[in-house]
Amino acid sequence: MKPFWRFLKFFIRPMLILSLGLHVLLLMIPIPDIEDPDPEDPLLETPETIQVAPLPVASAPAPDPGLEPEPQISESVPETESNPDPQPEELSPDPDPTPKPPAPLPDSPPASEPEDTPPADPSDPAPSPELQSEPPPEPPTLQERLADPKSYLYNQTGTTEADGFGEIASWFEVLVKYGDPEKIYQSVEEPIELDYLLGECLVSPPVAASVGVIVDANEDIIDTSSENVGNPRLLRSTGYNILNVQAIESVKEYDFPDESEIQAYVLKVEAVGYDADACHPSTD
Repeated sequence: MKPFWRFLKFFIRPMLILSLGLHVLLLMIPIPDIEDPDPEDPLLETPETIQVAPLPVASAPAPDPGLEPEPQISESVPETESNPDPQPEELSPDPDPTPKPPAPLPDSPPASEPEDTPPADPSDPAPSPELQSEPPPEPPTLQERLADPKSYLYNQTGTTEADGFGEIASWFEVLVKYGDPEKIYQSVEEPIELDYLLGECLVSPPVAASVGVIVDANEDIIDTSSENVGNPRLLRSTGYNILNVQAIESVKEYDFPDESEIQAYVLKVEAVGYDADACHPSTD
């Protein structure tokens, strides 16, 4: 250990002496005095505000009231190199702010005066839609129906003698309201003959019809519709409704004998001209 400490002492001493010498030299170097700045120097004064001279601003022209404003279109300005000394743009003189009067419109032709039309008469009735439309066709007459084969539909109900007697018994109950049936009832032996107008064969030959009718002292047919009883009344059917209607209409036109009181009659009606043998030959 001693040799090491000896070595350190030999090395440290010269360094300590060198350090002290350098410090002495540093202290001996002259240093200039630094004086404080003069506060009254005008060059060092800082202005409170910076005054900027305003540039003239170009006023926008007043819009013309007679013209529509043009839409502003924003155009992108390409980037250019900066000019260190920009030249001020020349300002155009302000346009005349006095608005121009609008152009006069062309004279329009005078409106024509409406013609005087007479007012509608409220008393005139409006045309009815029924009058404007075509009237419905008239139904066929009895003679037209008698000549139409489609009108001859056969119905066997009420065509037998037994059916006829049953209807006569019911009809006598109505006669009681007008008097004694045995006294007012009159039988007519001679039948009413009607021409067969179709001229064609039927499914079955028509049967002679029996029609009952009540007549007053004036030879007028009594109206029994209030009693829900037909007058004339069909007592036996021919088998065809169209021939039954023809038989009843013929009884209405019959010339009854002159009597002084109410009378009841039963008349037979036959179709003349129908050849039953030719249409339905006998199998005997």
